[in-house]
Amino acid sequence: MNFISRSGVLVMLTWIAASLILGVVARLKGERPHSLSIFGVALNACLIVLFWDWQFYKLGFDQDRWAAP
Repeated sequence: MNFISRSGVLVMLTWIAASLILGVVARLKGERPHSLSIFGVALNACLIVLFWDWQFYKLGFDQDRWAAP
């Protein structure tokens, strides 16, 4: 079960990274509205930082105890 949940987290991280790239491409192409592409890039960058900071991808990550001190 740990392998399945870890794979799911890595797939989510891949989708977030892909949406970050798409947001950058939309910004470079000048898609309108500009604020939407900028918001998408900023939000996805923040999500990637949180994924790495909170280490959701590690084997043995316990979602019930991760926030406990």
